[in-house]
Amino acid sequence: MRPPHPPTPQHSSEHEPAALWLDSAGVIQDCSDSLEALTGYSSNELVSHPVSAVLPQLSTGYLFRDGHLNPMLEFLTHIGHHFQARKRSGEAFEAELHFVENLSGNKKIIKLLVRPPVSRSPASIWKPPT
Repeated sequence: MRPPHPPTPQHSSEHEPAALWLDSAGVIQDCSDSLEALTGYSSNELVSHPVSAVLPQLSTGYLFRDGHLNPMLEFLTHIGHHFQARKRSGEAFEAELHFVENLSGNKKIIKLLVRPPVSRSPASIWKPPT
């Protein structure tokens, strides 16, 4: 049986982003149907497990600093850094991540969007002037 959902996740849209909802300790509270399809995990297999079960680079010690998202992690997600993700089959794939922090009462819920990287042609990648 699934635990109660965190605030306002949407499970019905077939075009929803792959998403995880985390508590302030980095423990998965829920996931979207799209994330289940992307990784092969069911929500029952992920709920109550650390986010590092799907995203090994996001250990709890790296995810938060002083009760907030790690600023370096926020920077890396902002610039489109690719993180390693893991499917249920054990297959690794690259993913871009985006974090959204929400407060529900006095409880912090983090929505983590996971998507395959956007392919960019070499000409579209900014390079510093030489």
